[in-house]
Amino acid sequence: MRILVLQPVIPTYRKRVFEILSASSDPIFTIVAGNRAVGLRTLQGNELQKIRHYLVEPRNIQFFSRDSLAWYPEAWRLVRDKKPDCVIITGNVYDLTSWLVLLWGRWCNIPVLAWTHGLKKPEFGPKWWFRRAFYNLARGLFLYGNYAKKLLIEGGLSVDRIHVIYNSLDILLQQAAEAKVYEEDVQQLRKELEIATNASVLIFIGRILSRRGLSITLKAISIFKAQGRDIHLLFIGDGDDTNNLRDLSIRLGIGNKAHFIGAIHDEVEIAKYMKLSAAAVILGGGLPIIHPMGYGVPPIISDNLADHGPEWEAVEEGKTGYFFRDNDLNSLVSTINRCFEDETKRLLISKNARKRAIERYSSEHHAMRIIEGIYRFTDLDRNMVKNTD
Repeated sequence: MRILVLQPVIPTYRKRVFEILSASSDPIFTIVAGNRAVGLRTLQGNELQKIRHYLVEPRNIQFFSRDSLAWYPEAWRLVRDKKPDCVIITGNVYDLTSWLVLLWGRWCNIPVLAWTHGLKKPEFGPKWWFRRAFYNLARGLFLYGNYAKKLLIEGGLSVDRIHVIYNSLDILLQQAAEAKVYEEDVQQLRKELEIATNASVLIFIGRILSRRGLSITLKAISIFKAQGRDIHLLFIGDGDDTNNLRDLSIRLGIGNKAHFIGAIHDEVEIAKYMKLSAAAVILGGGLPIIHPMGYGVPPIISDNLADHGPEWEAVEEGKTGYFFRDNDLNSLVSTINRCFEDETKRLLISKNARKRAIERYSSEHHAMRIIEGIYRFTDLDRNMVKNTD
């Protein structure tokens, strides 16, 4: 069975899952992706060696004042000319290629599956009618999480047309990186950052963007300082809010407790900072929630579920991580206290977080769920999988 997977780009974090799919002999996967991305690291040159792929030139069709529709004419021609047994499209309702392939699939009786976030919160009215029409054209939907599945079913979509595949990071790569980091490496890093031996460390990893409201994390650190507690915060990443946050840390008098490390792309280096950290405060995150979990670092996230990617559902209060009330400084401080006050419980949550990342968000599990979904929606007589989401 020949499968074409249409993607806007091939991002770095998808390297392992696309390598696994490309190594499959049945189904045979080919990734068709745009060759340009803004604000996202993509695979280039030799990094693509183990991925069966085509890179195509994207075009944007402008409408109204600022918005545009995505259009990949080369991708459409590949679908039309190669006539695969199944096509997986990006589930973006503003992608003209996806609409065209959906209609073509209906006309030619070729299964087209939409790989999509689905919904982050309930939708109503014309916006939802438009999105629902798009989803109903697909033979099946590949979703990132069970909460989106619940919302779509409540919106009228059939459970039989929904398959949860989750998302993934290369957890095996993280494990290999962690194995290369020794206690003396962590202590040396602590020394370089001038973090006392008895001080606690929190970490944020991801894009440092103003929309994420990361200033609340610095305010929490300033409260701990006023209480005489030595807690440091590491920022791994960059973005438009970096300088503002650095200036705020100085104004709050915690310039020596807020460490702006910058973007790191070497997983061994990331592993050093993770092993130094007791918990991760992630605001407005998706996969950045999973990244520390893969190292056994419990995530602390807000309870504004729509503010996160679907990966928020990896966090179970008191089991795999912690929630605090959105935009509530006192709640964040209280939650960090809960994390630190019972070390035995924190270590258990750490163990559970790592287990959740490995079992549900590894590239291997992700690829398996994609293949299961393909068989489910393209050859129901084989009865290879059950709807066990």
